[in-house]
Amino acid sequence: MARINGANIVVGQPLAFDCYDSKGNLLLQRGQMIGSEKQLDALVERGLFSDDAAAKGDGKNDPAKDEKQTPFFMMDNCKDRVRALFNAIKTHCGTKPPERVVLEELQQSYRDSIRNLCSGRPLNFPERILNIGKGIQALCKLDEDAALGAIHLDPICRYTTIHPIHKAVLSELVAIRLDIPPPERLSILAAALTANISILNLQEFLHTQHRPLTATEKELIALHPQLSVEMLREFGVEDESWLQIIWQHHERPDGGGYPVGLKGADIGRGAKILALADIYGTMIKPRAHRAALHGKEALGRMFVERGGMIDGELVHVFVKTLGIYPPGSFVKLRNGETAIVIRRGTAAAAPKVKSVRDPLGMPLAYLSERDTARQPFAISEGIPHDKLMAINFHALWDYGRAG
Repeated sequence: MARINGANIVVGQPLAFDCYDSKGNLLLQRGQMIGSEKQLDALVERGLFSDDAAAKGDGKNDPAKDEKQTPFFMMDNCKDRVRALFNAIKTHCGTKPPERVVLEELQQSYRDSIRNLCSGRPLNFPERILNIGKGIQALCKLDEDAALGAIHLDPICRYTTIHPIHKAVLSELVAIRLDIPPPERLSILAAALTANISILNLQEFLHTQHRPLTATEKELIALHPQLSVEMLREFGVEDESWLQIIWQHHERPDGGGYPVGLKGADIGRGAKILALADIYGTMIKPRAHRAALHGKEALGRMFVERGGMIDGELVHVFVKTLGIYPPGSFVKLRNGETAIVIRRGTAAAAPKVKSVRDPLGMPLAYLSERDTARQPFAISEGIPHDKLMAINFHALWDYGRAG
C-alpha cells in the first residue's frame, strides 16, 4: 500500500477506493463519503493509505472525469489538488507565527524545510501548480458565468484553499477580456495560486481572529511577497513573470503598497490584475470580524478607490467582466421574490436570474428564470447571501441532474 495525499478524494462524493491506516486497518470503504474538509485533512495528516491505483498520483486525473465535466466538479477538483499540495507544504513551515521575525532566519528555515520535504521524492511543485492553472483555464472556458457563480456561492471552507482558486478564476476572466495570450495568463494564474505560500499558516490563524494584528504579524505580512518568491525558487520555479507578479502584487498605483513602494507604470499588468482579484475575493467572503460584502457593494468600493489603491483603467475592466450584479449574487426583485443571478446580461443592470424564494420568503418548488429587463422582475436591490438556502449549482446553471 502507498500513502495518499487526498487529492483524488472529493468531499461529499463517494470514494472510488478503500482507505486504510498505517497498520492496514480499514478506515473507509469504497462508496463511503467524507463529510467535510476538516475530516479529510485530519485523515490525511494522520496517514491515509490505499493499494488502489485510482487513489495514487497528485490529482491530475479526476476519477469521474468522463461523467463529471461541469464547472463545479472541475472547481472542486482544483480545490482538492490545491489543498493536498498546500497541506504537504504547511507541515514543513511551522504551525503558528514566530514570536519575532528575522528575515535571514526565516529564509534559511524555509530552505531547509523545502529541501527536507523534497528529499524523499520530487514534489514536482511547478508542474502541479501549472496543471491546476490549466484546469482553471478549462473551467472558465467551459462556462464563465458558472465559474463566477461558484465563487460567490462557494460554501465556506478552508480559506487557504478557496482564496487562491477564487483569485485565479477572477484573474483569468479579466485577462481573457484584455486579450492576454494563454501562456501569459497561465503565469498570472500560477502567481494567484502561490502568492501567499509563505504565510499559509498565518492566514489560517488570522482568518479566525477578532483582535488587531501584532507587530510581528504585520511584519510577516509585509515580508510575504519576498518570502513567497524565495520559497518558489527553492521549489524550482524558473518563470520570472510568475515570480515578478508575486513580488509586485501588493504594490499600489499611488506608491502606498509594499515591499518597495512602486508606482503606476512600474507595476506590471499581471500584478495589477492579481491585486484586483485579491482585494475583491477577500471582500466577498466573511471574516471573523466582519460579514461578507455583496458583489455589487464590493465593486462599488473598488471603483471609489480607483487611481489610489486600485488601478483606474483595470477597475473599469473588472466591473465590465463581472457585471453590476455578478453571477452568484442574491437579489430582491420588484415583485418581492428572492433570486440568484445566473448569467450576465447584455445590459449591466439586467442579468439573467432564477427566483428561489417567493415574496413571503418561502422556497419555490421550481427554480423560475426571470427576465429582469421587464419591470415586474427588475432588480430592486442586492441582498446578502441566504445562508439557509441549499444551493444546487447544477440546477441553477442547467447542468442536468449531475451531482
